Amino acid sequence: MADTEYKSNSYRDVQNIYQTVTKFENDSEWLLPKYTWDGSQVSAFKKIPVDELIDHLGAFLGAKYSMEQLSDSYSQSVNDGLNYYNDKIDQINDKFKHFKYLKRHPNEAAYCEVNGKLPEKQPIDYSDTTVSHRGIKTAIIMIISGIVLGTISDRPGTPAEVLSMFAILDIFLGTILLPVALLFSFFAKSGFHISQPWATRRNMKIAMDRKAILDADEKYRKEHDCSDEALDKEFKYTASFPAIYSTYVLKMQQLHSRTASELNKLAETVQNNIIFFPPTISSNIPHMIGIYMELETGVETWYQAHNLVSRSEEFKKMTDTVTQAIEKSTDKIVTQIGRSAQDITNKLSDVDDHVSAQLEHQTNAINYWGRTQTSIAEVQTAVMVDTDYRIDQIAQHYRK
Repeated sequence: MADTEYKSNSYRDVQNIYQTVTKFENDSEWLLPKYTWDGSQVSAFKKIPVDELIDHLGAFLGAKYSMEQLSDSYSQSVNDGLNYYNDKIDQINDKFKHFKYLKRHPNEAAYCEVNGKLPEKQPIDYSDTTVSHRGIKTAIIMIISGIVLGTISDRPGTPAEVLSMFAILDIFLGTILLPVALLFSFFAKSGFHISQPWATRRNMKIAMDRKAILDADEKYRKEHDCSDEALDKEFKYTASFPAIYSTYVLKMQQLHSRTASELNKLAETVQNNIIFFPPTISSNIPHMIGIYMELETGVETWYQAHNLVSRSEEFKKMTDTVTQAIEKSTDKIVTQIGRSAQDITNKLSDVDDHVSAQLEHQTNAINYWGRTQTSIAEVQTAVMVDTDYRIDQIAQHYRK
């Protein structure tokens, strides 16, 4: 069949198939069938040889065990399929979101690649007097230094002119610095913004650098088409979803078809064998396993086995499922029921022609949509590589 003949699915199809597969988990066919006996069936039951009863019991319990295994496997596959689908959708959304960011903010992305984040203004404590107090101390030291140098210059044998010059300079600078430092100390204690000129200038420089980066991106967006539609087309974002939807729908359809076919045959096996036993007892799985164990170990009649099990506290504590109940049985019974279940499962491997053709078509379609996903992913990878290369080229500017 040509690739073009495979119909794509929509999100609505995804919702519908999910409802179908989850609803099937609670289908009545998973349950034990309801049936009644009349007098003739009771009489016929009493005449059935023990060996034949054991065969029917083994087939019934084996089929029921297989049904439980099938149910667990089906539920797990449904959950796995949904998780895989959600992961694929999340991956596409995340990649496209990142792609749009890179295309619309190349300079920002490049700067962040080098520095981790855009330049940000630093918090300023306008009441901080550290700098002004240092200025006051420096001014006082300069004035004192000038006075000391002036005193020394008066002594004989010293380079008076040089020392006098430095003394005058220190005193001059100190007398200028001291009132300025005192003024800024007052500003700081009052919380005025002018009290921190260096920190303010630093933040102004940061703001200018940040604005330059953002303005460069704004200019780029004006010169290039960065609309959702253009980026969607370039990245093949919307084109990605039909393949994901179709793959999920087909896998769930295939799972449902295969499981329904197997369940139908298992239910038929259960129905064909459970009717040989009293309906008042057959619904009690632990009790039936107990009877099976007693008959296999040599008890001669059904009624003897039934009475032994009825008096046994061990079987009263058993759970309602075959899977859990046989885990508490003898190794021999576990092996026999497991073998019976395996024999039944092996017979289910051959599906009817209609189901077989359906499964084959679904497999071919799944493979087709898988190839489609791969092709789209290759395009997206190439686009991302090209975009990342351009970002790296811009980043070279910020590494200088």
